[in-house]
Amino acid sequence: MKLLVATWGKIHLFQDEIKKFDGFSIETYPLDGVTATVESGTELDKRITATRLVTLGVFSLAAKKSRGGEWWMTIEGPEFAWADKVDRKKIDKAKKFAVRVQTVAKQHTAKQAALASSVAASALASGGDGTDVQDWQRTAESMRTAARDYDGAKLREYVIDLAARLEALPQRRL
Repeated sequence: MKLLVATWGKIHLFQDEIKKFDGFSIETYPLDGVTATVESGTELDKRITATRLVTLGVFSLAAKKSRGGEWWMTIEGPEFAWADKVDRKKIDKAKKFAVRVQTVAKQHTAKQAALASSVAASALASGGDGTDVQDWQRTAESMRTAARDYDGAKLREYVIDLAARLEALPQRRL
């Protein structure tokens, strides 16, 4: 079960992903490269970003611009962009949520880097000189174990795929 870290309306932040509940649909994305900001409508209008293009499509250039008194939270990742209007009374809470998203996303990235280092260390510590297929099979098993101990779905899939490829090498000296 995933640990819920924080919520903002329909947006739920978990340790390794962010979800947006919209009616019967749920959008789920990993935290890799996710950023969050709270800015005034004036600041938002000064830049046409991926957020605006994704949110409004080709109409983003012709869309009515916000007035300076409006505030917006934007949450962007490599595969998505969300914009949510913020009530003036909730600006401080929105900013705290945005900071929380930034912090958890950075922690997630650091955790992935640590896992990658762990996998590399496991490969070196698995014994042998790396030229024997059995050495590669031990390395593959170490990688699978490290991936099981980590929550990041994309990295886990990559490591498991790499381990399977190493294991599939012919049973001979390289």
